[in-house]
Amino acid sequence: MPRLKNRIGLSLLLVLLGVVLWEFYAKPVSGPLYTAAVHEYRDKQYEKSLRLLHRAYQINPNDTSILTLLGWSYLKMGRPGEALEEFSRAHRLDPGSADTILGYADTEIALGRHQHALELLSLLKKRKDHSADVAMAWGALYRALGRNRDAAREFERVLALRHNDELALKNLRQIYNLKGAVDPSRLRFQKVDRPARLTFPFRAEGNSFEESEEGAWTPVYLTGVDLNAALPGSFPADSAADTDTYVKWLGMIGSLGGGHGYLCEVAWDDRQPGSQHRLCGEHSASGVLPRSLSL
Repeated sequence: MPRLKNRIGLSLLLVLLGVVLWEFYAKPVSGPLYTAAVHEYRDKQYEKSLRLLHRAYQINPNDTSILTLLGWSYLKMGRPGEALEEFSRAHRLDPGSADTILGYADTEIALGRHQHALELLSLLKKRKDHSADVAMAWGALYRALGRNRDAAREFERVLALRHNDELALKNLRQIYNLKGAVDPSRLRFQKVDRPARLTFPFRAEGNSFEESEEGAWTPVYLTGVDLNAALPGSFPADSAADTDTYVKWLGMIGSLGGGHGYLCEVAWDDRQPGSQHRLCGEHSASGVLPRSLSL
């Protein structure tokens, strides 16, 4: 019997020794991998950051810090669909993490899921989180919703907290249609002078449009193509189309054969900073003759 007790005691001692060796010497740890991934992320080496984070994830798949940084890395690489999976899981594990909520909201904005992004940012608002990053997210959401005045207010807040923030400055230039340096103290929307009495040269009457000529309304049939400064899929305020693209569009409009007319657009050519052009074309069923006039 004493020999049996000795064997049991020796077995327990060996098990305890094995646990100590595993926990303190042999067990893989995710901490150093996560720390290295943070350094790579800050250096904008997102691919390297992802590789390190995936190794850390294999060790500790429920670490919300690892999941959140995975989401940010995917988002920075323009892969919001993969970021969504990481942020949503991290949020379920730790609903109170501000960094997770912010990344989750930014991802939803990128995916066009604006209502959920609004709900997530409202969580941060209730916690009185008024950081520059949160203001930037609100600005991006308001721009996506077409609320440019609200967006401008948020981007101005970003500049007040983080001077010379390039992304905030870029958005403000687009909203206010500015070039070059931006002076936040002078950012104002232009006042609209409204006439005392509303006048209009056209109206919709019944099933047709009518034009006012010498006090009388005459039915007219209108044909045309709506042309603005933005490429499909971009913000209406983003003047993404260059001069060559506009000329191509004018030619395509003329080839539609919608009778004879004259059309004109004002645009800015990014290849020539400060340059403003009026792009015009006189078109008929036989084609179009576009031209560019410097203003």
